[in-house]
Amino acid sequence: MKKKIREIENNFNIVLIVEHFDESLVLLKDLLAFCWEIIDVAYFTVNARIENEVEELSQETKGNLTAWNEGDMMLYNHFNKTL
Repeated sequence: MKKKIREIENNFNIVLIVEHFDESLVLLKDLLAFCWEIIDVAYFTVNARIENEVEELSQETKGNLTAWNEGDMMLYNHFNKTL
């Protein structure tokens, strides 16, 4: 998995993280500075979930999902740190 993460890192200039979408768009805009302005990354939020209506997962479920998706978690954690 570490080899694949390095491969992805070498093949892509930027990896966007949804939890940091605004920051990711700003970095993408800077990367494409020769053709993009800030207005090009402006957006409206539509169909967003309402925070107080989201059910919290149990610790057991979170643990199971983390174990089952270990590779995905490694990929996410790596690029979340480097963003």
